[in-house]
Amino acid sequence: RQRLIGQKKEADDKGSEYEDSFKPQRTKEEKAAKRKEILNNIGEDLLAVGQDQPFRFPASLTFCIRAFTVLDGIGKSLEPRFDFGEIARPYARELVLDGGSSERLRKNAAKAFGRQNRAVANLFKGPNMIEDMSNTIKGMEQGDIKVRVRALEAERALQRVALTQGATIKALVATMLMNVGTVLSASVEASAASALASFAARAAFTGAGALGLLSLVSLLKVKKLESKEKSLTA
Repeated sequence: RQRLIGQKKEADDKGSEYEDSFKPQRTKEEKAAKRKEILNNIGEDLLAVGQDQPFRFPASLTFCIRAFTVLDGIGKSLEPRFDFGEIARPYARELVLDGGSSERLRKNAAKAFGRQNRAVANLFKGPNMIEDMSNTIKGMEQGDIKVRVRALEAERALQRVALTQGATIKALVATMLMNVGTVLSASVEASAASALASFAARAAFTGAGALGLLSLVSLLKVKKLESKEKSLTA
């Protein structure tokens, strides 16, 4: 409440200068550039998390987002230059980062006490930790311990290669079945062969169509993976 009273008093004193101090709205190009910059920073992590485990948000988060959206809409309808983030930033900083002075002193004291406890404990655990590190290094040298490094780009590339290879094999088999069906249908028309040959020709054409459709689906999956990676890594 005191902050709002101070802001109102400042607005009355400064007049138009107070309105000029508002942060200007971003254009569409600036918003797109900012989004691209954010994706460049966190896109790789998003791909890794999304591949390992899908995002799962609690149900209450939906109501919080809706409340923030309503507040932002009301503010922008009253003042087009209203920025909810700029107004909430000092309150959020005070709540999350700073806190009260007594609380900050208590946390600092707890950290100092914890460091002293760790120092005393490490005085006795240090030799054992050095021995464990030596045993680990020896195990790596002898091949008993293998270190696995995860390369996300290589995993995505292998996934695309696997899908492309599967699509190619399906397309080749579909082409082969198409040729077999064409030969069988031509032989049936030329020599009036049995109904078994006619059935085999129809089965070959059906299999060729099904495999061709599956090949197209695999290619669409590859295209979807490429577009997803491009959108997240900008």
